[in-house]
Amino acid sequence: MQLIFVHGVATRSSKKHSLEERRRDRFFKDVLMRGSSVYIDNPKWGDLIPDPAWGELALPMNSPKAASYGLADFFGEEQSGEVGNALPDIAKDDLASAVDSLAIGMIEKAEWEGRDLNDEEFQLFAELVDYVEHNKIASWANDQMDDNSFAYALTQKLSNSSSYGLESPLTDAAKWVSDRTRNLVGRGLTAGFRDEVNPMVGRFLGDVFIYLKSGPIRDKIRGKVIQSIVKANARRSDDEPLLVVGHSMGGVIAVDLLSDPSIAELNGIEVDLLATVGSQPSHFEEYKLLSISDGNIGANKPVNLAPKPTRVKLWWNVFDPIDPLAFRCENIFDGVNDFQFSSSVGLIDAHTAYFKRPKFFERMRNRLRLASLLA
Repeated sequence: MQLIFVHGVATRSSKKHSLEERRRDRFFKDVLMRGSSVYIDNPKWGDLIPDPAWGELALPMNSPKAASYGLADFFGEEQSGEVGNALPDIAKDDLASAVDSLAIGMIEKAEWEGRDLNDEEFQLFAELVDYVEHNKIASWANDQMDDNSFAYALTQKLSNSSSYGLESPLTDAAKWVSDRTRNLVGRGLTAGFRDEVNPMVGRFLGDVFIYLKSGPIRDKIRGKVIQSIVKANARRSDDEPLLVVGHSMGGVIAVDLLSDPSIAELNGIEVDLLATVGSQPSHFEEYKLLSISDGNIGANKPVNLAPKPTRVKLWWNVFDPIDPLAFRCENIFDGVNDFQFSSSVGLIDAHTAYFKRPKFFERMRNRLRLASLLA
């Protein structure tokens, strides 16, 4: 299988990005495509975006203190509260969401320490993917459990449980998740939410504006992704699937390119599956910002739905309803299937958490099998 991953906004070459890419590639190869050969290409278009002229001084978290306008009194600058033991309660109704929270905690702890997942942590992630495939609720969870004892009990349910003692990567993750939530509450929800969301939204808008502006940078961004698709197509055998996965703005770029008949390099290439994840192609199409957007297509227009990209056989669009940067596509495009992927990770983390969650890989693995794209 040939898989091209088109990253989203605010992605630049760095140690953190290298760690994310290696981990995600390993999840794709050894968890999602387990038992199948896969070649993965990650075209890096983010490095082509110029740096902000003032180093993001427009963000409230970086700017010099401004005069008060009185809004802080209305919203409440500081809030405090206790963080309960949420994981056992969540697991009674939705085991996968509780498992996802622990997996994300394990990954974020490794990121904070500036390292890859070790073999033990990777093995745990792979086992969690298998576990949520066959278990929907945790009937064994009870009211006497806290998050730590829940993580320990979950560890004992896994196939390699005998190798873990009272302390394991999952029990460490439970403490990490609890401490992270408690710190956010302790320093004020308003300030904490702003400091984490503002940079994401600011960089999202910056990358979008650069892509939409015709010129040499846009051409280079498109060229990077086009080159990856052409090379992947040349590598594959006649019966080998070609998959393109686009996260966030990467999904918009993929839809834009695979729809555009003027790109001669892509003529004759057919993508077996386009998966847009936490992405915005439908939002761009609503405002007629894509290369082939047609003003005669839309609600109450001669044509009701925009066409699926001509070079794509199957198109899946995955969105988390609490992800503020994810949009549905079925109501705008013809020939696309929307898949809602609900989470309990919180508004701040929803956009970046898709590829850290066991449930995502379990769902996608089963979908690929049903589509005969994976043995």
